[in-house]
Amino acid sequence: MAPHDLIVLGAGPAGLSLAEACADSGMHTQCVAPDPDLRWTQRFGAWWDELDEDLQTCVDNSWAAPSVFTAADGERMLDRRYAQIETPRLQHMLRQRADASGVSFASGRAVEVSHTDTGSTVTLQDGQQLSARAVVDATGAGSFVSRPVRGAMAYQAAYGELIEVDEHPFDMGEMVYMDLRPVPGARKEDPPTFLYAMPLGKNLIFVEETSLIARLAVPQVTLQSRLARRLAAWRIEPKATHDVERCLIPMTMALPDRRQRVLGFGMAASMVHPATGYQVIRTLRRAPTVARALADALGSDQPLPRSVGSVWNHIWTRDDVRNWELYAFGARFLTTLDQPRCETFFRTFFSLPTSDWAAYLSGSPTSGQLARVMTRMFAALDPRTRWDLMRAGTSRHGAPLLRAALAK
Repeated sequence: MAPHDLIVLGAGPAGLSLAEACADSGMHTQCVAPDPDLRWTQRFGAWWDELDEDLQTCVDNSWAAPSVFTAADGERMLDRRYAQIETPRLQHMLRQRADASGVSFASGRAVEVSHTDTGSTVTLQDGQQLSARAVVDATGAGSFVSRPVRGAMAYQAAYGELIEVDEHPFDMGEMVYMDLRPVPGARKEDPPTFLYAMPLGKNLIFVEETSLIARLAVPQVTLQSRLARRLAAWRIEPKATHDVERCLIPMTMALPDRRQRVLGFGMAASMVHPATGYQVIRTLRRAPTVARALADALGSDQPLPRSVGSVWNHIWTRDDVRNWELYAFGARFLTTLDQPRCETFFRTFFSLPTSDWAAYLSGSPTSGQLARVMTRMFAALDPRTRWDLMRAGTSRHGAPLLRAALAK
């Protein structure tokens, strides 16, 4: 008999949240990572209304009036509070909860996962073998989750700096969610990027230049150069750089093959929002649901391979799959836009009612709700962009869009 009910590979937000939820559901759970105590360095932002009470305690700063800048409108202030999650606090909270739930931890890099009718075995790089009835890959990269090769990948890339300044132009409660205006010196054919800026005090600010999505990842050196020019245009003069962040996120990963024994969670299961890159909050919210499904599967009288495989239907519900098809269509369309048209697109997007664009960004509406938001967006777009969307909708990539939009 396997010594554990479940092994979770990975000790990031996805791994810790799922391991804790599974242990709370009565499963003997082990979390395996090369260094389970490795300090997280990513920065996480989220909309305040999507955070539960526990996550709100991890908020370091929040801004009541995040702004979107376009050349045509100047500043548009959004009526929705945005928050910065303090990463060490989040990591400490999730690890503390996992420990309290009885999750055990092992250090090691998994190199192979094998299966029998009664369980699974994880082989580590040092040769050690760990056994459990089921295995979940939450490593982000998803080394053990197979997925079909479906079209070219697209990427979000960002380069950010935590800088000290004598002063910056923002008042308390203000931040830049997206400055979509052209970077000084940029050419029309250059891939679109935008500035994201979070003032953290009178003399401290985090600034980041982001390529939302592109078929070819925008190089870090390009983003760094654009950030410098963007700061000069804002008349922000760095005195010192305290930290640097480099991000590369796969945005259009195909959905996993749901017939496989290794389950996925978080990015390893393609749970990244295909059009925005958000995934952490949705992943944390989904953990209890997936944990209950795993507990039911392991307590089932069905053969283990079949019962474990059924959990994929809770990781990716039918509605989730339809949403992914809609989002992926939107993501592919965004990769076709140059800087001026990208700016026009988001100017229109944020002119929709807050409830519409908030639902789209959340990644959690029903497919019917999402289709309605996309229909309203289509009606609000300029004629050229509507025509381009119509052409995209009748292409071979448009069939999933039609299926999802008509789904009841």
